[in-house]
Amino acid sequence: RGVADVATSRKRIEVQINQLQQSSGKLEGQAQQALAAGREDLAREALSRRTAVASQLTDLQTQQASVQAEEEKLTLASQRLQSKVDIFRTSKETIKARYTAAEAQTRI
Repeated sequence: RGVADVATSRKRIEVQINQLQQSSGKLEGQAQQALAAGREDLAREALSRRTAVASQLTDLQTQQASVQAEEEKLTLASQRLQSKVDIFRTSKETIKARYTAAEAQTRI
């Protein structure tokens, strides 16, 4: 379940990154339109907002890398635990078979 929760968080971060990238592109387009219209003040404002979006984007990308590393770590831990559970089950079945064989031999 932990792996699934982390994967969900990673996907949410990816969606946010995509949205911020689109927003950054729109702000750049707005800045170009403002310059074309001779409105430097609006262009500066759009570029200022784009810089803030770029900062958020960098933070989210760092977060994404961290979450992805955590997901990989949890996946490996899950695989190790599953391996231990499988070994335990095999051992349990072996002991059960020995017990059944010993019980049958005692009856004979």
